[in-house]
Amino acid sequence: MNFFKIIFKNDSFIRGATFIISGNIVGQAIVVISSPILTRIFLPHDFGIFGIYLAIVSFFTLISSFRYELAIILPKNEIIGLALTIISLILVFIVITILIMSIFILGDIFLYYTDSQSIKPYIWLIPFSVFFGGTYKAISYWLLRKKSFNKLFKARLIQDSSMVSAQLILGASNIGVIGLLLGHMIGICAGMVALFQDSFMSIIK
Repeated sequence: MNFFKIIFKNDSFIRGATFIISGNIVGQAIVVISSPILTRIFLPHDFGIFGIYLAIVSFFTLISSFRYELAIILPKNEIIGLALTIISLILVFIVITILIMSIFILGDIFLYYTDSQSIKPYIWLIPFSVFFGGTYKAISYWLLRKKSFNKLFKARLIQDSSMVSAQLILGASNIGVIGLLLGHMIGICAGMVALFQDSFMSIIK
């Protein structure tokens, strides 16, 4: 009971949770609304390749900072929180470097044993998407620590709207499945840039 009293007495917690949930709902709504149009532009085979690509990117994004980003919100000391954010970003860079070398050396073997040969022409996009996704994740926890919930909401809208817009434009250009992949990467990049700008402002204040 005491736990729930603390939560509901803390208006900032409720507002923050509302912002984050609302951002996720609106972002997903944008994706769902665009789905009927995207399914007319791209082939079912394209979405199959996109699904495999997303699974690989999501896995490497999850481990890109070794989950250090979860610790960013814990310390009471602001400098330690910032240090953990920087460590998370450095780890993302290290993982991306290893990933790029692994793709060049072991890419074919990885695709063979994971039965993912269909994405071979687009495997070079994976490090970029993982980098943007890992960076987005680390910075979002810093802003969560700073209770910048409105900025997280804005970044989520920018990410999803940019992704859908890019996929629609590229799809209309008849470039095939790479339109889905590039659109996804552009969306994550746009969200990351929005978060980076806001996090930079929160640091220098």
